[in-house]
Amino acid sequence: MNLGEQRFAWLLTQRHIPFCTETNLEDCIQVRCRRPDFCAQPAEFPPILAEVKEFKKPGPLRKITARVWFAGPELFLRRLRGPVEAAAEQLEPYRADGIPMIVVLDNARRVGIPLGAIDLVQLLGAPEYVVPINVETGARPDPGHLHFGSGQVLTPNRRQYVSAVAVNLPKGGHQYVEPVEQERPMRLRILHNPYASVPLPSDVFSDPEDEHIGVRDGRWQNLRTGEPAWGR
Repeated sequence: MNLGEQRFAWLLTQRHIPFCTETNLEDCIQVRCRRPDFCAQPAEFPPILAEVKEFKKPGPLRKITARVWFAGPELFLRRLRGPVEAAAEQLEPYRADGIPMIVVLDNARRVGIPLGAIDLVQLLGAPEYVVPINVETGARPDPGHLHFGSGQVLTPNRRQYVSAVAVNLPKGGHQYVEPVEQERPMRLRILHNPYASVPLPSDVFSDPEDEHIGVRDGRWQNLRTGEPAWGR
């Protein structure tokens, strides 16, 4: 296993979730032409396939050389797009099995790639907030809505079999424990794909420090707390 895969194995073990790895997938599922990294088997839930992608090359925040510097969101999206697309390709042969499938991103080496909620949502396209305004009166007939523009990785017509994209992170107070290979308590930040054909049940990963980002009642929010997914 690489470090990213080891860290996801830590999380599953800490949650007492049985799992098979790529080397013994036959014990859990019927293996097709590709072998995902994990098949997790949480109690009272269907199995979950997971493909882990670890960031190794320096990201945009590690390459800053100027005192004043601004990076457009497309610069970060390019670094997210490749791993998510590659992971989705590994999962695609199992799309007809009717089970949740997740992409797990890992930045254990802190290579300079932001992975907050507002960064993950760009996998759905460039976020644009649209507010209708009456040009004659200035009135706003509704509070507006979030619209996704270009650059989509997860769309209504492509990769619906990807249930969610998760970031595997150390729990609070354990982020900077060294060496990075030393096991520490783990948590997940999960972006639920609003277009998923098989959604990921939010109760599967239910630690108090897990963060579930998704759409409910037309709003992007933390599905566990009901708070806005970003900002206020």
